Amino acid sequence: MTHPAACNPPIHTLEESNVHDFWHNYYRKVQTNQQKPSDFAIFVARQYLQAVDVDAVSEIGKSIVDLGCGLGRDSVFFANLGHNVLGVDLSASPIISNARLRFVQADMGALGSASSATELGCHDFKVDMIYLRFCLHSVNEDVQSGTLSWASRKLQSGSGFICIEVRSTKDALCGQGRQVGRNAYIASSAHSARHYRRFVVLDELANQLQAMHFDIVFSGEQCGWAICQDEDPVVIRVVAQRR
Repeated sequence: MTHPAACNPPIHTLEESNVHDFWHNYYRKVQTNQQKPSDFAIFVARQYLQAVDVDAVSEIGKSIVDLGCGLGRDSVFFANLGHNVLGVDLSASPIISNARLRFVQADMGALGSASSATELGCHDFKVDMIYLRFCLHSVNEDVQSGTLSWASRKLQSGSGFICIEVRSTKDALCGQGRQVGRNAYIASSAHSARHYRRFVVLDELANQLQAMHFDIVFSGEQCGWAICQDEDPVVIRVVAQRR
């Protein structure tokens, strides 16, 4: 493969008009000095990218696709470790690309389509890792299924990893607001008066991945993993390897 936020906000807010404009304006307001990588990115780097020292540059760069990358803080972190990273988000990222890092504006709901393949430069090559932090709970179940299916096709068989961090149905926010689908609600938040969130069941996610030719190598569900200012949600972490 040539090339494949403070708190990362979601890639989608369903039923909200001008989604792209909303998040583009949001990203512009976030301070550029809030670019410390997420705890999940550090966990993934140490456990699955062999980065014992997260300040050292890897001699063997992996190919990583960061879906729903937001401002790209985790994309930048992985690139600085020596990996080749493609950051993908519905809103154009303000971060400048470099030799190891490229950003494209694309919709997760269109992954696998001919137009998406052209936008991403993703035709026949395989990648080593697909990383999804705080984005699956921002899309509906159909988009989640399509995204995981696409990931199964794009990852290296026998070695590729998918790494997911997502809000759990055990989170205190689950059930708040107007219900618009199974475990899906629209409520006010710090980001928007009409913020869409869909909460995920750990066992269902694991079963879906296993049905798509993944083996679960890590799974967990707790608070303390995604603390952002005064918010400490219950989140799911799943890492699975493509068979």
